[in-house]
Formats: sequence, structure tokens, C-alpha cells
Amino acid sequence: MRSYPSNFIYSGYLDYGLVMNRGAAGNYWSSTANSSSEAYDLGLSASLGPGTSTANKNSGGSIRCLISGA
Repeated sequence: MRSYPSNFIYSGYLDYGLVMNRGAAGNYWSSTANSSSEAYDLGLSASLGPGTSTANKNSGGSIRCLISGA
């Protein structure tokens, strides 16, 4: 992801059942599984930009349709 719009609405993320950093950051699931219990996710932050990691599927990440440009 080279850039993203400045008006992007960040969903926040779950931390022990509480929504944290709503409006400032968010974690979004990839459609690609890493294992039977983990999937890749894209973390977006207004201050840090994009990053990828893996997370447990039980963590309750958001789903947002994003189109990747070539």
C-alpha cells in the first residue's frame, strides 16, 4: 500500500474486549490465513502508516474492503 486517503476512518482495535484508538488506528484482516488459528492483518495508523503482522483469529479484527493497486 503506497498511500491511503487522509479521510480514512480508522476503526480502532480490540484489546481485552475494549475498543482502543478508534479514529487513530485500526487492524484489518487479510483474506490469507497464516495457519488454522492465525491470519495476516494490516495495521494502519494515522501517525505510523501501514504495517503487517499475524494475529489470532479470535482477536476480533475488522474487515474492510481495500483494493490493492499494481
